Amino acid sequence: MMNHKVVTDVVRELIGSIDPVGDSREDDSRLTHLRELIGVVDTLLGDISRVAQCTSCYQASMKKAGKIAAEFLREVAETEEG
Repeated sequence: MMNHKVVTDVVRELIGSIDPVGDSREDDSRLTHLRELIGVVDTLLGDISRVAQCTSCYQASMKKAGKIAAEFLREVAETEEG
């Protein structure tokens, strides 16, 4: 199983830096990278959201995965609100 840090590092390497630096030419490129990263994160959040729907499943393993996913999504929402 892959460590999430390894996956994160690979994604960052593939997409490139997203932090603006105050140079229009460089920041245009980083804005493109940011949009790509948002697309990846949106897809992954959709995957997690789909699993979160399993909270009402009767199979214990599916329910457990659903609860973990739902809790993560709550934490993300709270972070955005705060």
